[in-house]
Amino acid sequence: MEQQGEADGTQVVGWNLAAMWQEDKKQAEKLCREQVRGRVYLGVENTGDNVEREAEWCQEVLGKVLNTAARKMIICPPLKR
Repeated sequence: MEQQGEADGTQVVGWNLAAMWQEDKKQAEKLCREQVRGRVYLGVENTGDNVEREAEWCQEVLGKVLNTAARKMIICPPLKR
């Protein structure tokens, strides 16, 4: 998953999941469960709009969870000599 955004010449391109500690993973799992609690799952008879909204919600929640628990991978422009 990629998160595109620019601030001060840096660009966040994702999260370093490999560097997550076990505690970070547990925190992410707990936060994800809190976000999903009470959420109604999609059924067989859903429209494209419902699926699109659900996909956007999933992306938003996953971004929140990863921003909380994982280190962001950031690309900075090369320094000039």
